[in-house]
Amino acid sequence: LLVADRVEVTSRRAGTEAASTWSSDGLGTYTIQPAALADAPARGTRVLLHLKEDAASYTESFTVERTIKTQSGHVPEPADMSDGLQAIFLSNRATLLRFVAARGAGDDAEDVLQELWIKVAAAPAGPIASPLSYLFRAAENLMRDRHRASRQAILRDHAWEETHSPAAPGISDAPSGERLLIAREELARIEAALAAIGERARDIFRLHRIEGMAQRDIATRMGVSLSTVESDMRKAYRAVMEAREGAE
Repeated sequence: LLVADRVEVTSRRAGTEAASTWSSDGLGTYTIQPAALADAPARGTRVLLHLKEDAASYTESFTVERTIKTQSGHVPEPADMSDGLQAIFLSNRATLLRFVAARGAGDDAEDVLQELWIKVAAAPAGPIASPLSYLFRAAENLMRDRHRASRQAILRDHAWEETHSPAAPGISDAPSGERLLIAREELARIEAALAAIGERARDIFRLHRIEGMAQRDIATRMGVSLSTVESDMRKAYRAVMEAREGAE
């Protein structure tokens, strides 16, 4: 009930034709009502959460699987969701976080890990010989991409300073038409991609990536939960990555 306005638990006892639904809004009361067999599970129990508006991230597999892994760690037989790459990622998340932090991610380590998760989730199904090694290589590649992007940003800043310094006699200080066209096209693609994900997600992305505001501060400023900010950041990263990959 921390993330839901109402919880409904419908159970069907083995070997019977009777089912019941327990329901509560977490305000101190609950109800138990007979459930129609058509609405009940064939066996066992079904839990239905009516999520709060600021808990939308719990509809995403990343958040759900991470929560299950964390909360089932004390159980003798932990929940087994998948034998695939995503399960390996979740079970080694803390190690991967330390790995990218040690390679210069610093305060952006969580952001790097979110980018890695997006790539893992989008990876084609199929066996991987050494899944953990694959994840570390992917994380290393992401860090190289970030370092490369950082160097390019420094070069762009240097170029900007040069274009705003007095030009040498007889030499134009304006960037070439081709460079301007490429930059404008890339900016237009990214702006369109961000516009498509919704105003809130776009604003959260700009506050974090452009203004440098911490995600927790963004959550306070916008009156939403931290999980909502994380969810919108993943959505924005995915949109930007797809826009860039589409151009390539």
